[in-house]
Amino acid sequence: MEACPCQSAQQYNECCGPIHKDFQSAKNPQSLMRARYSAYVKNNIDFIMKTHHPDKVDGFDQDEAESWASESEWFGLRILESSEQKDEGEVLFECTYELDDKTHIHRERSTFKKWKGSWYFYDGKLEPTTQKRIVPKVGRNDPCPCGSGKKFKKCCH
Repeated sequence: MEACPCQSAQQYNECCGPIHKDFQSAKNPQSLMRARYSAYVKNNIDFIMKTHHPDKVDGFDQDEAESWASESEWFGLRILESSEQKDEGEVLFECTYELDDKTHIHRERSTFKKWKGSWYFYDGKLEPTTQKRIVPKVGRNDPCPCGSGKKFKKCCH
């Protein structure tokens, strides 16, 4: 049994797998968002393209998406907010991945619209993420962290 990449705590064949086979079975924007994330993890770019709203599919670069998906190591998805009205919805999410030996957090507010009874990804806007300082801030008069013995302001500042 394979855990679903979307981190729903379900098995893939019970969560995103069926939606990958029939995207029209996504019951709400959040389930489609989870399936789209899983499609990136599995490099299923055809699914990503199929789930773009017909009004927006012309702006989709399949080669770029395939490159991003295949060259990244995916670490996880977090749904931060999700809302749904009759024919529109939004999902704010973060996904973490590594690309070119750097860890990235992709935070996006995605909008979804129903068209002919099925949910489609309509648009996404990146949202800034706050970065927490891992090491203490070095003051101007503190010793330089490079180990030179000089004050930071006279060395690596």
